[in-house]
Amino acid sequence: MNKKLQVLVFETEGYAIRTEELEGRKHLVVPVVMMVEGVHSGSMGPMLHRAEELGAHPASWNGIPVVVNHPEDADGNFISANSPNVLDRGLAGRVFESHMEDGALKAEAWLDLERLSRISPAALAYIRSGNPLEVSLGCFTDPSAEEGDFNGEHYDAIAHNHRPDHLALLPGGKGACSWEDGCGVRNQAVDVPCGCVTKKTLVDSLLHVNEDGLRKKLESLQRKLDSMDAGVLGARGSRVHFLVDAFEDNTVVYEVRVEGSESQLFRRDFSINTDGLVEFPNEPERVRRKVEFVSANSRKEVTVDKAKTVQGLIDNKAIQFVEADREFLEGLEDEQLQKLAPVEPTPQANVGGITREQAIEVLGEQLRDPKKFMELVPPEIAAQLRYGMDAYSDDRAKLITEVSGNTEVYTAEELSGLGMEQLRKLAKATTKEDFTGLGGGGGPTNHGEESPLLPPGVKEKKAE
Repeated sequence: MNKKLQVLVFETEGYAIRTEELEGRKHLVVPVVMMVEGVHSGSMGPMLHRAEELGAHPASWNGIPVVVNHPEDADGNFISANSPNVLDRGLAGRVFESHMEDGALKAEAWLDLERLSRISPAALAYIRSGNPLEVSLGCFTDPSAEEGDFNGEHYDAIAHNHRPDHLALLPGGKGACSWEDGCGVRNQAVDVPCGCVTKKTLVDSLLHVNEDGLRKKLESLQRKLDSMDAGVLGARGSRVHFLVDAFEDNTVVYEVRVEGSESQLFRRDFSINTDGLVEFPNEPERVRRKVEFVSANSRKEVTVDKAKTVQGLIDNKAIQFVEADREFLEGLEDEQLQKLAPVEPTPQANVGGITREQAIEVLGEQLRDPKKFMELVPPEIAAQLRYGMDAYSDDRAKLITEVSGNTEVYTAEELSGLGMEQLRKLAKATTKEDFTGLGGGGGPTNHGEESPLLPPGVKEKKAE
């Protein structure tokens, strides 16, 4: 499983949510109690599910699809979620980290944010607002026809050999193992009060009044946005709309993604007519997301006249901000703006009455003396410099010896006053050529007069 942590975690009053990347796609990760030991009435009636059966192979539940509502065929019969058609249309995520704890089968639901926002804006709204979200397991079992009672509930059969197929999210619905039983998107298999009134949004306020009506409103909003799409996400020139949030004052915020460009957020008013269709009465207003974290530590607050600061940055020729950057600058936090402001150079202190020019003059004198200069640099650099200076002195001595040995024009004293380049040139000019190593035999060996080169067949007359 290729997963990558994205350091974004937030909490509702019911459960913690975090975002992670899986196979390059952003996912919302939520805790879920898939089933608890007890009697649950599913498609086959009331059946006892024992903890030892649920937890016989906890890892087998990992990787099963997460869908919204149980998939059905054309005749309304429940079917497996593991078919190409269902996965293509309805896959919202996967189950991971499955384990048994206190008689409950728990896991994490990794929900593909982009797919879930298209498949069920209502389910996404439940999760983002921290409201109770029911779930239901789809699995195959081998029931034994044994009647009885468990914790005061009657059952007609006992489930054996659980073979997992999928986990269904039920926004506005109720699962066989319901919220009251301890199941659902939640941390613990106990009743946890949710923060349903903490956010004054359309999502929160309608949840208490009419959950079915909420789902329809959100789905109507997403359908309206879908009708504004151009092309398929990822295709060249595509333009796709995603519902982000809806508020009780009948305004909606949505995201527009254009292939090859950065996504943008827009806000606009909406109304729903008698046919249940969403209408936008005005033009969209571009907005930006602003998140503010206030430190719990005592800190001195930074107060900035934003308009004045932004104008100052644009007017400052040394920074190169222009009028076109105004929107970007106004979107920055006060602290960020302050960091952009140029810092005035701090006047150099007149230490001990020595001026800058005097300090430079003293430093120049130090640099003329190699020994004093060595004292100014770090030890490792000084060692390298000493090595270079020693090599330089050795080369000079060799050149002086070579030149003075090849010519009587210069004395060693005169040569010591010449520069390195002059010494190299003199050494090259005064070097005596030696051919003893060239040719087969090395040239004349009689050390007398050289013999003339005669034509073929002509012999040299020997002197008597």
